[in-house]
Amino acid sequence: QNTRFDQIQPAVDAANPDDTIEVKSGTYDESVTIDVEGLTLEGPNVGIDGDSDQRGAEASFEVGGAITADNVTIDGVELTTGSGFSSVTGQNTVIRNTAADVDGSAVVRLEAGSDGTVITQNSFTGDGGNFLINARQGARDGASPIDSVELTDNSFENVTGEGKTAIQAAGFTNAEISGNRFDGISEDAVRLAGNVSGTELTDNEFSNYAQDSSISGGDIDAGAVVAVDVSGDVGISENQFNDAGGDNVYVNTILRNDPAALDLDAIADSNTFDSDVIANETVIIPSDTPADPEPSPDPANFGVSLST
Repeated sequence: QNTRFDQIQPAVDAANPDDTIEVKSGTYDESVTIDVEGLTLEGPNVGIDGDSDQRGAEASFEVGGAITADNVTIDGVELTTGSGFSSVTGQNTVIRNTAADVDGSAVVRLEAGSDGTVITQNSFTGDGGNFLINARQGARDGASPIDSVELTDNSFENVTGEGKTAIQAAGFTNAEISGNRFDGISEDAVRLAGNVSGTELTDNEFSNYAQDSSISGGDIDAGAVVAVDVSGDVGISENQFNDAGGDNVYVNTILRNDPAALDLDAIADSNTFDSDVIANETVIIPSDTPADPEPSPDPANFGVSLST
């Protein structure tokens, strides 16, 4: 049985578990909360990568609302600026083939309970708040981490505005961050924080990051990858660093990282850089860098807060 609605939210409210809602092209002046288990939301560009030139007219609605049910799939839509972020607390959410052009707020914030989230084949651009994909739960407060997240084969381009980061992976355990392309990022492309045991950062491509960074008020250099208070065994390998960014740093580890979590010599040996590199106790930088980057600040004065 097919029932037609003029807006997305009434269709969600009327749906049963495991239903599929087909969203036709057009602009929907609403944000959407999904609380129906197994619901699939399909836009007109279902199955087409977010950055593909084969995409047709979009079904566009605002970032906002929440995904509170398990096993929800969103495929082939466009997300635009809304009044907040999409909070995910359900398990096994899939967001794919989506084009997100968002200013002033995160596109997705992963909260406690969002284990198994898959974000793949999307395109992200815009201001996006501090982080386009954000997860702060479990970073420093001892709460349970978020397990088995997959962030794969996405593009992050022209993430503008002072101090904007593409991904904050805070408290991600056994996560896969791979196959993503980062180009034109205001600050760091990927920020690791808290317990990241079992997480793998592989086969990503980094270009033109740290274009307008402001970590600790600009006192700390941004890299393609920045690690803050990291613990656990994390792998960073087989990535392509096409340049050293605006701050001339590839990887920067700041503020009380567990040395066992980040072997910078091994990272230098297992990734591809556009130049010869030097790895010391805190950074990986081009070998022709004239002077060491600034030292890490006193934690009491550090300007990047991970509180929720």
